Amino acid sequence: MPLAPRLEQTPSSRPRLPRARRFAALGAVSALVTLVAILFSPAIASADAPFRLPGQITDTVGVLDADQQSDVQAAIDQLYDEHKVRLWVVYVPDFNGLGAGPWADQTAQASSLGDRDALLAVATVDREYALIAPDGLSEITSDEAESIRVDAVEPALREEDWAGGAIAAAGGLGDAMSPGQGMSVRTLLIGGGVVVVGAGGVVLYSRKKKHDRTRAGIEAARSISPEDTAALTALPLPTLDERAKEVLVETDDALRTSQEELDLARGEFGEQATASFTAAFDTARATLAAAFTVRQRLDDAIPETPQQQREMLIDIITSCGRADRELNERVQEFDGLRDLLINAPDRLDALTRDMVALTVRIPDSTQTLATLQTEFPAAALASVAHNVTMAEERLAFAERAVADGRDAIALPPGKQGPAVSAIRGAEGALEQARTLLDAVDHAAEDIRHAIATLPAAITDVEAGIAAAAQFTEQGGDRLASARAAAEA
Repeated sequence: MPLAPRLEQTPSSRPRLPRARRFAALGAVSALVTLVAILFSPAIASADAPFRLPGQITDTVGVLDADQQSDVQAAIDQLYDEHKVRLWVVYVPDFNGLGAGPWADQTAQASSLGDRDALLAVATVDREYALIAPDGLSEITSDEAESIRVDAVEPALREEDWAGGAIAAAGGLGDAMSPGQGMSVRTLLIGGGVVVVGAGGVVLYSRKKKHDRTRAGIEAARSISPEDTAALTALPLPTLDERAKEVLVETDDALRTSQEELDLARGEFGEQATASFTAAFDTARATLAAAFTVRQRLDDAIPETPQQQREMLIDIITSCGRADRELNERVQEFDGLRDLLINAPDRLDALTRDMVALTVRIPDSTQTLATLQTEFPAAALASVAHNVTMAEERLAFAERAVADGRDAIALPPGKQGPAVSAIRGAEGALEQARTLLDAVDHAAEDIRHAIATLPAAITDVEAGIAAAAQFTEQGGDRLASARAAAEA
């Protein structure tokens, strides 16, 4: 938001700050034109009323990392060492509805700032800032103050260089107070965005350093799960924007590759075997089209609020991320099919060995079942009475499937897809046959265990029936029905 300077007299009721030069945000229309890009802070839950500053750097938004705080502190220290001026810097989400100037004035008063204290207050969500300096800095002219604002502080904020804005303020104040130099910030704006201020040559964050930080932020963003919206919300808007662009390109590339893989899979394994792959591809294609529509809305001439931008960018990242994950899963399934096909001869040989081993068990299981019938009543054997017959049926199916699989792998490459379904069918049938025969072999043990535990189970049910009788009226029909079933 553009920030227009005002020079005004401070009320006499503020003896500690008798006169202040204030750089406050004015104008709503031009705000969206010139400083809309300075916002990158995540959504903030609450506003900050004017308060007593705990130190010379106060960051309630979390826009400065440790290195940036160290650089701001160095600039503040240099200003004090050379000119005995204390610069206080505070970052808040907004000015609590007061506006930049009043908020800064009240904060300065609450903090008991004196004649050698200056204050830079920045609201990252409100898109406002104020820079106030007391009468003790009367050597700074109005033109110099304007140059600090226009040529040093605002360019840094416009580049979302929050630390740079503070360092620019410190360097600009110091430079303007240097004897014989005057305010030379204009001449110190060097190509590429590097600003050198102050006798000690404090170097503001250049465009290259900002670019490096942005790149580092994007690298970190790549490690965030697309479905972790909380982590995505915490990212700066520029990082979100760059990541969303990357995700669009990645998803588009994934679709192109998946189209080729899907065409190959259909030709090799058929429509039925690739139905899930086809569904995931169609969903991803529709998702990408919707994401491009959102991107176009972000890039058109109609501006969105920072919060709207954030929500739209997160929607692009999460929706494309889910679609890409689904495609990857289907591609992995396809790769599994291809691996199975490559190893089909060995798999078929192993299935044949398993089939022989289970076939050998049939006579023994038949004899075991006959023995069980002499020991236990038919009701006790009802769950396994037909297991041997069903196992023989499964073995016959597996034998046919193995034969079909061998026929399929004898076909030319690209036509061998039916071998996959044949192998999987044989594997399923053999597993079922194995389970059926195992149940017969363990039936006697299972029945005896049931007999041994039956008295305790009966006692437990009887206790439950007795307890239910006490709550028949309160329990209603459901309790009465359960009690009748237990009694039966």
